[in-house]
Order: sequence, then structure tokens, then C-alpha cells
Amino acid sequence: GPVVRGPAGLRGRMLTVFDLGAVLGAAAGRRDSDYRLLLIEHDERLFAGAVDEVVAVARTNVEPIAGTVGAPLEKVHEAGLVIGAGEWGADPFVALDSDRLLEGLLV
Repeated sequence: GPVVRGPAGLRGRMLTVFDLGAVLGAAAGRRDSDYRLLLIEHDERLFAGAVDEVVAVARTNVEPIAGTVGAPLEKVHEAGLVIGAGEWGADPFVALDSDRLLEGLLV
């Protein structure tokens, strides 16, 4: 489908690569070869999400989001994919439930 980027090989394993921009209802990621893979484990299977950039990987506190969110995130919030929000330095972020995200793709 339109959210599948294709297969990728990683250490002898074949992975399905999803375009996370398209999955989240935002603009699809770049179609050139300059993208990063965000690895996601779900039910003992490994998947990859194609992303334009990874800004940081860190453990941090996430607070639940009360009320509504802006238009770009409204669809994923209504689908129950948003765990909460936080800040990394001075930059805000939204945390997503990767298990729930993949469950919706693997039906």
C-alpha cells in the first residue's frame, strides 16, 4: 500500500519499511535514498520506519495530553496513538505508541 516503502535487509533479516510520514497522515517522506530507518520491535518481529531525520534518542518524562491537539496530530490523537508530550531541551515533542501504530498497519 501507499504507506509501505519496501523491504530492507538488516544483518541477514528482511524488514518491512513503512513511511512514517504517510502512516501518520502527514506528508510522505523523501523518496530519494537519503532517509533514516527507525527500528521498531512488535510481537517479537522487527519493522522499520523511514524518517527524514532522527533528532535524538533519549529517555525522558512524558505527560498526558489534555484536550485537543493541533490539526497535524488530530488524526493520530483520535486513533489513540499519542501517549503524551514532553520537551527535549527547549523543543516540544509528541510521543507515539509504536505497538498500537503497528497493530493498525498489520491487520
